[in-house]
Amino acid sequence: MESVAQPPVGIRQNGVLGYIDFPRDVTAQTRENAYAAYNQLAIQRVQAIGFNFSGTDYLNSAGIGLIISLVEDATHAGRKVFAYGLNSHNRKLFRMVGLTERLTLVADEAEMLTKFAPPAPEPPAPETIAAESAAPQSAPAAEPPVPQAVATESAAPQATVAPEPPAAHLPTESQAQPKLEEPATQVLPPAADPSSPKAEV
Repeated sequence: MESVAQPPVGIRQNGVLGYIDFPRDVTAQTRENAYAAYNQLAIQRVQAIGFNFSGTDYLNSAGIGLIISLVEDATHAGRKVFAYGLNSHNRKLFRMVGLTERLTLVADEAEMLTKFAPPAPEPPAPETIAAESAAPQSAPAAEPPVPQAVATESAAPQATVAPEPPAAHLPTESQAQPKLEEPATQVLPPAADPSSPKAEV
């Protein structure tokens, strides 16, 4: 009995993004190669996987079951799953089995990159900046006090100066000689001469 050839499954990687290119017919025979491709991307620790169905024309029930198993394994491992390149018939099948609720449908790889790009980190709040700037800083080590020359001079012994003797109390000139009172000179009028003639009026 001849073995059925396994349809090839392409695999690509771009940083943390991985891509699986499915063949024209996705059936039970695709399972082995599809899981080999997925496991290789898992070893590389990709964060998201894109299922490329742009070259797929036929998808039977076994192929749908394969896609569901791959999506469950990727989601359980914390990886995001995207799918693109589906024709209208396969897109309808994905909606019928609920795959559109487990993965994200995008138009192409460019849209996948846009939706997967993580948001830019937000700047720190002003309160955080103020708290960081108000953090206490280590005070510089205090320098040892420099001894002052005044303290040294005040500590040196000083020569004792003998007190001067009190000045002798000398009597003043007014106290040394008693004041002599001079007798008051009385001026008396001249005595009248009886022999002199009186002046005529």
